[in-house]
Amino acid sequence: MKNIITILGAFTVAFGAYYFYVQNDSFSPLDSGEDQDALLLKAEQFLELSAVLAGIKLDTTIFEDPLFVSYQSFSRPVVEETFGRENPFDQGGAGVSNDEN
Repeated sequence: MKNIITILGAFTVAFGAYYFYVQNDSFSPLDSGEDQDALLLKAEQFLELSAVLAGIKLDTTIFEDPLFVSYQSFSRPVVEETFGRENPFDQGGAGVSNDEN
């Protein structure tokens, strides 16, 4: 019985390795010229958008403006509350003991 399980396990591992090896060989993003053209077009679009985003300059002097600095925050502090049960395996209070006997 032990030998059969070992042989089946080895066969399964060998089949899985072969399957992934064949899958990796059959997939190549640059197999055809059409795929290369689409990939080059997307790369060109990415570089153009990257150049546009790199050219954006933000003016942060508004954060130093006295009017902005004088704004008052009306936010409330978040009170940390406990959640869940002390014993997550407790069956809905079944393990709670009453010491008032």
